[in-house]
Amino acid sequence: MSAYSKTIHILDQKNTSLKKELASEETQIGFIYLDDTVCTEEDKKHYEELKADFQHLMANLAEIKSLETKKKELSADIQNVKAELAGLVTKESGLMLTLGIALYGQSGAASVPSFSKAYEEASSYADKVTSLKTQCEQMTESLELQNVFSRVVSKMKINSLSMSINSQQKKLDSALVAGAKAVVDSQDLPDELKCPAYETCVAFKNDWNKKRIELEALQDEFQNVEVTLADFGKKTLVQEKADAKNAEIETFALQAGHLFDKKYITRDGEMLTEFPAKYAEPLAKVLSLRTELASVNRRIDILQYSEQIDAAEDTEDSLKKEVAANEERIRKLEAENDSLKQRIRENAAAAEDLRTHRGAVEKEEGVSAADLLDDYDIDPDAVRPAERVVESVKKTAKKAAGAVKKATSKKTGKSRTKDGEAIEPDDEEAEFLSALNAAKASAAADGKEAE
Repeated sequence: MSAYSKTIHILDQKNTSLKKELASEETQIGFIYLDDTVCTEEDKKHYEELKADFQHLMANLAEIKSLETKKKELSADIQNVKAELAGLVTKESGLMLTLGIALYGQSGAASVPSFSKAYEEASSYADKVTSLKTQCEQMTESLELQNVFSRVVSKMKINSLSMSINSQQKKLDSALVAGAKAVVDSQDLPDELKCPAYETCVAFKNDWNKKRIELEALQDEFQNVEVTLADFGKKTLVQEKADAKNAEIETFALQAGHLFDKKYITRDGEMLTEFPAKYAEPLAKVLSLRTELASVNRRIDILQYSEQIDAAEDTEDSLKKEVAANEERIRKLEAENDSLKQRIRENAAAAEDLRTHRGAVEKEEGVSAADLLDDYDIDPDAVRPAERVVESVKKTAKKAAGAVKKATSKKTGKSRTKDGEAIEPDDEEAEFLSALNAAKASAAADGKEAE
């Protein structure tokens, strides 16, 4: 990140912070305006509608919170009552057994309607217990007279009898408890049979009923609370609606405050007219914030322009370097073109000399190259395509140059020597023709190799 970017980032953060402060101040101005007599009737009406909706949602939210608290309290109360009832249950059996034993010990209890059945069952179980105990005592007394093996068998029988006694005793106790409960529930016990145990059990039963009724009432209330909460809907949704409505109110106040302070302060922090006394303090803060914001934005502009200028200059330098490189390439290509043009001129001159000498030979022979090709039925294009002509000329240029010199010397009448002997002009012309034919043959051979 460049130095420009880092500084711009810092200024952007400052800009964001100032905008938040400005929005807060304008929102406060908006609330003052909406409660002021200068507020328009339309704005006032809309503001009151928004507030009513918000207050309704907040009331619902408060009711939900109250119901949730109540629900927790009821749940705790229900658990406490259940614990108390559980404690009473552990006492019930002992109290009822005491009353059952007390009633069973009175002969008149057998005629009490609510206890008669239990009395008969208890008598049956009591007889069995007595009989089993008698057998157990007899066997225990006979152990001393028995041998070791018989004693082991008798002890096993005694243990079995003890288990039977315990089982019958439990059944006896259960019958007495059931009978005592029936007596307490029906309360048909004659006064002469009433005893402290009976009074205790009746008081216990009353406590039990009170706790049971209390539990049922708590459970009913708990269920009603749950139904009411369900009618309100989820607390989170109500909270979201309340938050959204509050945000809508603040947005409306911000818009109203912004429109209000625009009458007194420009965007760049210039004061247009004197502030009303009621709004002097918040408008002064807005003026200060807008002035600072304008300064921060100008600083950001300066840095952004500077960064863009640097980027443009870097691009300019890069383009200049590219132009210089292109100019260097152009210079090299022009030099190469000059060299090629010179070679073209030299090649054209050599070809022109060859045409001159070929014309002279054709005139002397009385036949042209085209006639010779026709005689041998050879296509001139196949023999000398444009591409091969250029290559063959390059290869034979040096050879032809020597022949040209020879022909020139013949025309001037000068003689040359070969191996120390003079060569006549006619011989020189023959040598020229021989060299020329050799050049042609070489060019033709090169053309076939190229094919």
